[in-house]
Amino acid sequence: MTKRFEELAQQVGLPTYNPSGMPTKLEKFAELIVQECVEIIQKKSEKIKFMAKRYREDSCQSRNDEMEAAKVTVRQMLVLKQEIQKRFGVEE
Repeated sequence: MTKRFEELAQQVGLPTYNPSGMPTKLEKFAELIVQECVEIIQKKSEKIKFMAKRYREDSCQSRNDEMEAAKVTVRQMLVLKQEIQKRFGVEE
């Protein structure tokens, strides 16, 4: 269990001590929640990538500005995904 999982569990009065060192049900539950968050972020970034591709096909200047904004958004969403995974110690 990561330190952050322990802190959150302690905030709600859940036990965090596990002498066997094996993942607890609490830890697995928390990992599933984080994985759900990561999935949502991944799906949203794929949708934005699709939108950016559509804008790229249009030569209008305002569309180019929107495409650049979409690219920035995708990059930020991927950074957010990585931050969530790192914070909770959950890997893909």
